[in-house]
Amino acid sequence: NVIEGIGRFSVSDTTLVTFSKGNLQYHPKNDEWRFADHQTDFVGNSNANISPTYDGWIDLFGWGTGNHPTMSSKDYRDYTLFYDWGMNKIGHDMAGVWRTLSKQELEYLMTGRKNAVLLYGIGQVCGVNGLILLPDEWVAPKDIVFLAGYYGWNGSEYFVEHQSYDKKQWRELEKSGAVFLPAAGCRVKDFEWYEIKSIQSFGGYWTSTAMDHEDRYGHLLYIESNAIRYWAAEEKENGLSVRLVKDL
Repeated sequence: NVIEGIGRFSVSDTTLVTFSKGNLQYHPKNDEWRFADHQTDFVGNSNANISPTYDGWIDLFGWGTGNHPTMSSKDYRDYTLFYDWGMNKIGHDMAGVWRTLSKQELEYLMTGRKNAVLLYGIGQVCGVNGLILLPDEWVAPKDIVFLAGYYGWNGSEYFVEHQSYDKKQWRELEKSGAVFLPAAGCRVKDFEWYEIKSIQSFGGYWTSTAMDHEDRYGHLLYIESNAIRYWAAEEKENGLSVRLVKDL
């Protein structure tokens, strides 16, 4: 179930992965990649500063932009090929250690593995809204109750209505292998400026899979208080979160 505190997650009949310790982040001016220090960390509104010379961190990316993380073209044809973010050196990890889940692997994670529907649920962790994923053979820590699924209403206020964990409780959940994906919003371009929308009410996490032959959309994990979708699609130029995995 847990290897040195790292949860094991089935993404096919034969493939086990673990997740990175936090969302992927990039520093354009320094051309540097890292993972967030904590699973609850996200950049937020500063993602509007996306540019090759920006002297700060961003964590919302267009689809497949591992080789061009500040790409902000509105032409979907500029996003035809998927370049995995894991092909870069990230922190102290060599290039190629991490990778992005495919839509098929995400579907298996959410519906195909044993007891899949009982192993994810929305909630608030240390004051941050998002989605909690539990490893395959999860054992609940003492005095921890987990409620799978999502809420009946849509809005940032309903994550905490479903369930909430403080810092001490989350520490125990992390030890049990739990993963948290914050609802970090999205970056969209309106005319000539960028806007960060839906922080703490929506989370979108890219997969490596394009939706159709036109390649206009990419598949993502879609997170709201009243909906978790693995088949959803988003325009590739919009900025979404990235959470990488490593094969075990």
